[in-house]
Amino acid sequence: MNHSKCHSFSYYRIQNDGFKNPKVKSLLPKVKSLLAIVGVAAMAAWALFDSSSLVEHNLGENDFDSRTRSLSLPKQPDGEVYLTSDKPLQKFIIISQQRSGTGFFTSLLDHHENVRCGHEEFYLRLGYLSLHDLLKEGTFGEYMEKFHFFVDELSEGVDATENLTHVGFEIMHNQGILLHGSRLIHELNKENIRVIHLIRRNKFLQYISDRTNAKDIKMNMHHSDISNTDDKTKHAEEKTHNPHPTDKTELTGIRSIQLESDVEDILNYLDEKSEEDSEVENLLSAEFGNDGYLTVYYEDLNNDKQGEMNRVFDFLGVEHEVVSSDLIKIHEGKRAREYFKEKTVVQNAIRDSKYAFVLDADLPSYPGW
Repeated sequence: MNHSKCHSFSYYRIQNDGFKNPKVKSLLPKVKSLLAIVGVAAMAAWALFDSSSLVEHNLGENDFDSRTRSLSLPKQPDGEVYLTSDKPLQKFIIISQQRSGTGFFTSLLDHHENVRCGHEEFYLRLGYLSLHDLLKEGTFGEYMEKFHFFVDELSEGVDATENLTHVGFEIMHNQGILLHGSRLIHELNKENIRVIHLIRRNKFLQYISDRTNAKDIKMNMHHSDISNTDDKTKHAEEKTHNPHPTDKTELTGIRSIQLESDVEDILNYLDEKSEEDSEVENLLSAEFGNDGYLTVYYEDLNNDKQGEMNRVFDFLGVEHEVVSSDLIKIHEGKRAREYFKEKTVVQNAIRDSKYAFVLDADLPSYPGW
Protein backbone atom coordinates (compact mmCIF):
# COMPACT_ATOMS: atom_id res chain seq x y z
CA MET A 1 0.00 0.00 0.00
CA ASN A 2 1.20 3.50 -0.77
CA HIS A 3 0.99 5.18 2.62
CA SER A 4 1.08 8.64 1.04
CA LYS A 5 -2.60 8.00 0.34
CA CYS A 6 -3.33 8.60 4.01
CA HIS A 7 -2.19 12.22 3.65
CA SER A 8 -4.73 12.98 0.96
CA PHE A 9 -7.86 11.79 2.77
CA SER A 10 -10.64 14.31 2.38
CA TYR A 11 -11.84 16.40 5.29
CA TYR A 12 -14.85 14.10 5.62
CA ARG A 13 -12.82 10.90 5.70
CA ILE A 14 -10.52 12.19 8.45
CA GLN A 15 -13.38 13.43 10.58
CA ASN A 16 -15.50 10.29 10.26
CA ASP A 17 -13.07 7.43 9.79
CA GLY A 18 -9.59 8.56 10.65
CA PHE A 19 -9.82 8.63 14.44
CA LYS A 20 -10.85 4.95 14.48
CA ASN A 21 -7.60 3.98 12.78
CA PRO A 22 -4.47 4.41 14.96
CA LYS A 23 -2.25 4.81 11.89
CA VAL A 24 -4.36 7.65 10.51
CA LYS A 25 -4.69 9.19 13.97
CA SER A 26 -0.91 9.35 14.33
CA LEU A 27 -0.71 11.11 10.95
CA LEU A 28 -3.29 13.75 11.83
CA PRO A 29 -0.78 16.45 12.97
CA LYS A 30 1.13 16.01 9.69
CA VAL A 31 -2.13 16.18 7.73
CA LYS A 32 -3.11 19.43 9.44
CA SER A 33 0.31 20.93 8.70
CA LEU A 34 0.07 19.87 5.07
CA LEU A 35 -3.40 21.35 4.72
CA ALA A 36 -2.20 24.61 6.23
CA ILE A 37 0.58 24.84 3.63
CA VAL A 38 -1.87 24.02 0.86
CA GLY A 39 -4.23 26.69 2.14
CA VAL A 40 -1.51 29.35 2.03
CA ALA A 41 -0.50 28.29 -1.48
CA ALA A 42 -4.10 28.47 -2.62
CA MET A 43 -4.53 31.97 -1.22
CA ALA A 44 -1.43 33.09 -3.08
CA ALA A 45 -2.81 31.61 -6.28
CA TRP A 46 -6.00 33.61 -5.91
CA ALA A 47 -4.05 36.82 -6.44
CA LEU A 48 -3.37 35.70 -10.02
CA PHE A 49 -6.99 35.63 -11.11
CA ASP A 50 -10.46 36.87 -10.21
CA SER A 51 -11.42 34.91 -7.08
CA SER A 52 -15.03 35.95 -7.51
CA SER A 53 -15.36 33.31 -10.23
CA LEU A 54 -14.62 30.66 -7.60
CA VAL A 55 -16.94 32.12 -5.01
CA GLU A 56 -19.97 31.71 -7.25
CA HIS A 57 -19.11 28.00 -7.57
CA ASN A 58 -18.75 27.45 -3.82
CA LEU A 59 -21.91 25.34 -3.66
CA GLY A 60 -23.21 23.60 -0.59
CA GLU A 61 -24.66 20.11 -0.43
CA ASN A 62 -28.17 21.41 -1.03
CA ASP A 63 -27.07 23.66 -3.91
CA PHE A 64 -25.35 21.00 -6.01
CA ASP A 65 -24.35 22.05 -9.51
CA SER A 66 -22.41 20.02 -12.05
CA ARG A 67 -19.99 22.92 -12.34
CA THR A 68 -18.31 21.78 -9.11
CA ARG A 69 -16.85 18.84 -11.00
CA SER A 70 -14.83 21.17 -13.25
CA LEU A 71 -13.17 23.21 -10.51
CA SER A 72 -9.44 22.82 -10.00
CA LEU A 73 -9.63 24.30 -6.50
CA PRO A 74 -12.67 22.76 -4.76
CA LYS A 75 -13.75 23.99 -1.36
CA GLN A 76 -14.34 21.66 1.59
CA PRO A 77 -17.19 22.17 4.10
CA ASP A 78 -14.79 23.98 6.47
CA GLY A 79 -13.92 26.52 3.75
CA GLU A 80 -10.33 25.37 3.21
CA VAL A 81 -9.13 24.82 -0.34
CA TYR A 82 -7.33 21.61 -1.27
CA LEU A 83 -5.50 20.89 -4.49
CA THR A 84 -7.09 18.31 -6.78
CA SER A 85 -5.56 16.46 -9.68
CA ASP A 86 -7.13 16.96 -13.10
CA LYS A 87 -6.71 13.30 -13.97
CA PRO A 88 -10.00 11.43 -14.53
CA LEU A 89 -11.07 8.86 -11.94
CA GLN A 90 -12.98 5.66 -12.69
CA LYS A 91 -16.13 5.58 -10.57
CA PHE A 92 -17.64 2.46 -9.06
CA ILE A 93 -20.56 1.56 -6.81
CA ILE A 94 -21.07 -1.33 -4.41
CA ILE A 95 -24.71 -2.37 -4.16
CA SER A 96 -25.71 -4.49 -1.16
CA GLN A 97 -27.86 -4.92 1.95
CA GLN A 98 -27.11 -3.92 5.53
CA ARG A 99 -25.13 -6.53 7.52
CA SER A 100 -23.81 -8.26 4.40
CA GLY A 101 -20.12 -7.63 5.01
CA THR A 102 -19.96 -4.24 3.29
CA GLY A 103 -17.78 -2.73 6.01
CA PHE A 104 -15.23 -5.51 5.59
CA PHE A 105 -15.36 -5.32 1.80
CA THR A 106 -15.04 -1.54 1.52
CA SER A 107 -12.14 -1.50 3.99
CA LEU A 108 -10.30 -4.04 1.81
CA LEU A 109 -10.94 -1.98 -1.32
CA ASP A 110 -9.85 1.23 0.39
CA HIS A 111 -6.57 -0.42 1.37
CA HIS A 112 -5.53 -0.63 -2.31
CA GLU A 113 -3.25 2.28 -3.22
CA ASN A 114 -5.22 3.09 -6.38
CA VAL A 115 -8.67 3.00 -4.77
CA ARG A 116 -10.60 5.33 -2.48
CA CYS A 117 -13.76 3.64 -1.23
CA GLY A 118 -16.38 5.37 0.89
CA HIS A 119 -19.16 3.80 2.92
CA GLU A 120 -22.94 4.38 3.01
CA GLU A 121 -22.57 7.96 1.80
CA PHE A 122 -26.30 8.57 1.32
CA TYR A 123 -26.94 7.63 4.94
CA LEU A 124 -23.78 9.05 6.52
CA ARG A 125 -23.91 12.42 4.79
CA LEU A 126 -27.68 13.01 4.77
CA GLY A 127 -28.73 11.26 7.95
CA TYR A 128 -31.81 9.11 8.34
CA LEU A 129 -34.47 11.83 8.14
CA SER A 130 -33.04 13.67 5.14
CA LEU A 131 -32.46 10.40 3.30
CA HIS A 132 -36.03 9.34 4.07
CA ASP A 133 -37.34 12.63 2.68
CA LEU A 134 -35.18 12.34 -0.44
CA LEU A 135 -36.46 8.84 -1.17
CA LYS A 136 -40.08 9.66 -0.36
CA GLU A 137 -40.45 13.13 -1.87
CA GLY A 138 -37.36 13.80 -3.99
CA THR A 139 -37.15 13.41 -7.76
CA PHE A 140 -34.81 11.10 -9.60
CA GLY A 141 -32.84 14.16 -10.73
CA GLU A 142 -32.36 15.27 -7.13
CA TYR A 143 -31.23 11.78 -6.19
CA MET A 144 -28.60 11.77 -8.95
CA GLU A 145 -27.44 15.25 -7.93
CA LYS A 146 -26.71 13.90 -4.45
CA PHE A 147 -25.03 10.86 -5.95
CA HIS A 148 -22.64 12.97 -8.02
CA PHE A 149 -22.03 15.33 -5.12
CA PHE A 150 -20.92 12.44 -2.90
CA VAL A 151 -18.60 11.09 -5.58
CA ASP A 152 -17.10 14.56 -6.01
CA GLU A 153 -16.59 14.91 -2.27
CA LEU A 154 -14.72 11.62 -2.14
CA SER A 155 -12.66 12.70 -5.16
CA GLU A 156 -11.58 16.00 -3.65
CA GLY A 157 -8.14 16.36 -2.21
CA VAL A 158 -6.55 14.03 -4.77
CA ASP A 159 -2.94 15.10 -5.11
CA ALA A 160 -1.44 15.07 -8.61
CA THR A 161 1.35 12.82 -7.30
CA GLU A 162 -1.07 10.34 -5.77
CA ASN A 163 -1.65 6.98 -7.45
CA LEU A 164 -5.43 7.15 -7.02
CA THR A 165 -7.34 6.02 -10.11
CA HIS A 166 -10.68 4.73 -8.76
CA VAL A 167 -13.26 6.20 -6.39
CA GLY A 168 -16.60 4.82 -5.20
CA PHE A 169 -18.90 4.02 -2.30
CA GLU A 170 -21.72 1.70 -1.30
CA ILE A 171 -25.47 2.08 -1.76
CA MET A 172 -27.89 -0.23 0.00
CA HIS A 173 -30.91 -1.73 -1.73
CA ASN A 174 -33.21 0.43 0.40
CA GLN A 175 -31.27 3.64 -0.31
CA GLY A 176 -32.65 4.16 -3.81
CA ILE A 177 -31.60 1.04 -5.72
CA LEU A 178 -34.97 -0.70 -5.56
CA LEU A 179 -36.91 2.57 -5.60
CA HIS A 180 -35.44 3.87 -8.85
CA GLY A 181 -34.78 0.42 -10.27
CA SER A 182 -33.93 0.10 -13.95
CA ARG A 183 -33.78 3.88 -14.43
CA LEU A 184 -30.95 4.19 -11.92
CA ILE A 185 -29.11 1.13 -13.20
CA HIS A 186 -29.33 2.46 -16.75
CA GLU A 187 -27.93 5.80 -15.62
CA LEU A 188 -24.98 4.09 -13.94
CA ASN A 189 -24.27 2.17 -17.13
CA LYS A 190 -24.60 5.30 -19.27
CA GLU A 191 -22.05 7.08 -17.08
CA ASN A 192 -19.66 4.12 -17.27
CA ILE A 193 -19.82 3.51 -13.52
CA ARG A 194 -18.62 0.04 -12.55
CA VAL A 195 -21.13 -1.88 -10.41
CA ILE A 196 -20.34 -4.56 -7.84
CA HIS A 197 -23.18 -6.47 -6.16
CA LEU A 198 -22.20 -7.85 -2.76
CA ILE A 199 -24.47 -10.65 -1.51
CA ARG A 200 -24.53 -12.62 1.71
CA ARG A 201 -25.82 -16.12 0.98
CA ASN A 202 -26.57 -17.06 4.57
CA LYS A 203 -29.52 -14.79 5.32
CA PHE A 204 -29.99 -16.36 8.74
CA LEU A 205 -26.60 -15.09 9.89
CA GLN A 206 -27.44 -11.78 8.27
CA TYR A 207 -30.64 -11.73 10.31
CA ILE A 208 -28.72 -12.40 13.52
CA SER A 209 -26.25 -9.65 12.69
CA ASP A 210 -29.04 -7.21 11.82
CA ARG A 211 -31.17 -7.85 14.89
CA THR A 212 -28.30 -7.95 17.41
CA ASN A 213 -26.94 -4.75 15.88
CA ALA A 214 -30.35 -3.06 16.19
CA LYS A 215 -30.78 -4.24 19.78
CA ASP A 216 -27.29 -3.08 20.71
CA ILE A 217 -28.13 0.39 19.35
CA LYS A 218 -31.33 0.47 21.39
CA MET A 219 -29.61 -0.70 24.57
CA ASN A 220 -26.91 1.93 24.23
CA MET A 221 -29.35 4.74 23.42
CA HIS A 222 -31.68 3.85 26.28
CA HIS A 223 -29.16 2.46 28.72
CA SER A 224 -30.95 3.74 31.81
CA ASP A 225 -34.23 2.15 30.71
CA ILE A 226 -32.91 -1.41 30.47
CA SER A 227 -34.91 -3.49 32.93
CA ASN A 228 -32.83 -6.65 32.66
CA THR A 229 -30.08 -6.37 35.28
CA ASP A 230 -27.75 -8.77 33.49
CA ASP A 231 -28.00 -6.89 30.18
CA LYS A 232 -27.49 -3.58 31.96
CA THR A 233 -24.33 -4.88 33.64
CA LYS A 234 -22.92 -6.25 30.38
CA HIS A 235 -23.37 -2.85 28.72
CA ALA A 236 -22.27 -0.78 31.72
CA GLU A 237 -18.89 0.01 30.25
CA GLU A 238 -20.00 0.27 26.62
CA LYS A 239 -22.52 3.03 26.12
CA THR A 240 -21.57 3.75 22.52
CA HIS A 241 -22.46 1.51 19.61
CA ASN A 242 -19.93 0.58 16.93
CA PRO A 243 -21.35 -1.50 14.05
CA HIS A 244 -17.84 -2.10 12.65
CA PRO A 245 -15.53 -2.76 15.60
CA THR A 246 -11.74 -2.84 15.35
CA ASP A 247 -11.10 -3.79 18.96
CA LYS A 248 -12.18 -6.99 20.72
CA THR A 249 -13.27 -5.00 23.77
CA GLU A 250 -16.08 -3.60 21.63
CA LEU A 251 -17.53 -7.06 21.02
CA THR A 252 -18.54 -7.98 24.57
CA GLY A 253 -21.92 -6.27 24.59
CA ILE A 254 -23.22 -7.26 21.18
CA ARG A 255 -22.04 -10.90 21.43
CA SER A 256 -23.96 -11.29 24.69
CA ILE A 257 -27.31 -10.20 23.24
CA GLN A 258 -30.22 -12.66 23.26
CA LEU A 259 -32.91 -12.42 20.58
CA GLU A 260 -36.58 -13.26 20.83
CA SER A 261 -37.45 -16.52 19.09
CA ASP A 262 -39.82 -14.82 16.65
CA VAL A 263 -40.10 -17.44 13.92
CA GLU A 264 -42.41 -15.32 11.76
CA ASP A 265 -39.99 -12.40 11.87
CA ILE A 266 -37.07 -14.67 10.95
CA LEU A 267 -38.77 -16.32 7.98
CA ASN A 268 -40.18 -13.03 6.69
CA TYR A 269 -36.69 -11.52 6.83
CA LEU A 270 -35.17 -14.44 4.93
CA ASP A 271 -37.88 -14.16 2.25
CA GLU A 272 -37.60 -10.40 1.91
CA LYS A 273 -33.81 -10.25 1.68
CA SER A 274 -33.57 -13.20 -0.71
CA GLU A 275 -36.18 -11.63 -3.00
CA GLU A 276 -34.34 -8.30 -2.92
CA ASP A 277 -31.11 -9.99 -4.03
CA SER A 278 -32.90 -11.67 -6.92
CA GLU A 279 -34.62 -8.44 -7.98
CA VAL A 280 -31.35 -6.51 -8.05
CA GLU A 281 -29.54 -9.31 -9.90
CA ASN A 282 -32.30 -9.25 -12.53
CA LEU A 283 -32.01 -5.47 -12.88
CA LEU A 284 -28.24 -5.65 -13.31
CA SER A 285 -28.23 -8.55 -15.77
CA ALA A 286 -30.95 -6.89 -17.86
CA GLU A 287 -28.87 -3.72 -18.18
CA PHE A 288 -25.27 -4.97 -18.18
CA GLY A 289 -25.56 -8.54 -19.40
CA ASN A 290 -23.69 -11.32 -17.60
CA ASP A 291 -20.24 -9.73 -17.81
CA GLY A 292 -20.95 -6.02 -17.36
CA TYR A 293 -21.16 -6.12 -13.57
CA LEU A 294 -19.61 -8.24 -10.82
CA THR A 295 -21.33 -10.28 -8.12
CA VAL A 296 -19.29 -11.00 -5.00
CA TYR A 297 -20.44 -13.31 -2.21
CA TYR A 298 -19.48 -12.51 1.37
CA GLU A 299 -18.88 -16.19 2.12
CA ASP A 300 -16.40 -16.47 -0.78
CA LEU A 301 -14.65 -13.36 0.47
CA ASN A 302 -14.23 -15.01 3.87
CA ASN A 303 -13.02 -18.31 2.43
CA ASP A 304 -10.52 -16.82 -0.02
CA LYS A 305 -10.10 -13.13 0.72
CA GLN A 306 -7.19 -12.40 -1.60
CA GLY A 307 -8.49 -14.59 -4.41
CA GLU A 308 -11.85 -12.78 -4.40
CA MET A 309 -10.23 -9.35 -4.11
CA ASN A 310 -8.01 -10.14 -7.11
CA ARG A 311 -11.19 -10.92 -9.03
CA VAL A 312 -12.56 -7.53 -7.95
CA PHE A 313 -9.33 -5.79 -8.92
CA ASP A 314 -9.48 -7.38 -12.36
CA PHE A 315 -13.04 -6.12 -12.78
CA LEU A 316 -12.08 -2.58 -11.76
CA GLY A 317 -8.91 -2.62 -13.83
CA VAL A 318 -6.28 -2.17 -11.11
CA GLU A 319 -3.21 -4.21 -10.31
CA HIS A 320 -3.41 -7.10 -7.86
CA GLU A 321 -2.35 -5.98 -4.40
CA VAL A 322 -2.34 -7.71 -1.02
CA VAL A 323 -4.96 -5.95 1.10
CA SER A 324 -6.12 -6.28 4.69
CA SER A 325 -8.72 -4.88 7.08
CA ASP A 326 -8.61 -3.75 10.70
CA LEU A 327 -12.24 -4.77 11.24
CA ILE A 328 -13.04 -7.68 13.55
CA LYS A 329 -15.74 -10.25 12.82
CA ILE A 330 -18.37 -9.75 15.50
CA HIS A 331 -19.91 -13.24 15.57
CA GLU A 332 -16.89 -15.34 14.69
CA GLY A 333 -16.79 -18.77 16.33
CA LYS A 334 -20.21 -18.47 17.95
CA ARG A 335 -23.03 -20.90 17.15
CA ALA A 336 -26.26 -19.41 15.86
CA ARG A 337 -28.39 -21.06 18.56
CA GLU A 338 -26.54 -19.14 21.27
CA TYR A 339 -28.39 -15.98 20.25
CA PHE A 340 -31.91 -17.30 20.82
CA LYS A 341 -33.88 -17.86 24.00
CA GLU A 342 -36.03 -20.70 22.65
CA LYS A 343 -33.51 -22.57 20.55
CA THR A 344 -35.60 -25.60 19.60
CA VAL A 345 -38.50 -23.47 18.33
CA VAL A 346 -36.20 -21.58 15.94
CA GLN A 347 -34.34 -24.67 14.80
CA ASN A 348 -37.49 -26.63 13.99
CA ALA A 349 -39.06 -23.75 12.08
CA ILE A 350 -36.02 -23.25 9.87
CA ARG A 351 -35.49 -27.00 9.37
CA ASP A 352 -39.03 -27.24 8.01
CA SER A 353 -38.52 -24.33 5.61
CA LYS A 354 -36.66 -23.91 2.33
CA TYR A 355 -33.87 -22.25 4.30
CA ALA A 356 -32.73 -25.36 6.17
CA PHE A 357 -29.27 -25.03 4.62
CA VAL A 358 -28.55 -21.86 6.60
CA LEU A 359 -28.22 -23.90 9.79
CA ASP A 360 -25.21 -25.74 8.40
CA ALA A 361 -21.66 -24.54 8.79
CA ASP A 362 -20.66 -22.72 5.59
CA LEU A 363 -17.71 -20.67 6.76
CA PRO A 364 -14.44 -21.51 8.53
CA SER A 365 -15.48 -19.03 11.23
CA TYR A 366 -19.10 -20.25 11.54
CA PRO A 367 -19.55 -23.60 13.33
CA GLY A 368 -23.23 -23.82 12.36
CA TRP A 369 -26.37 -24.14 14.47
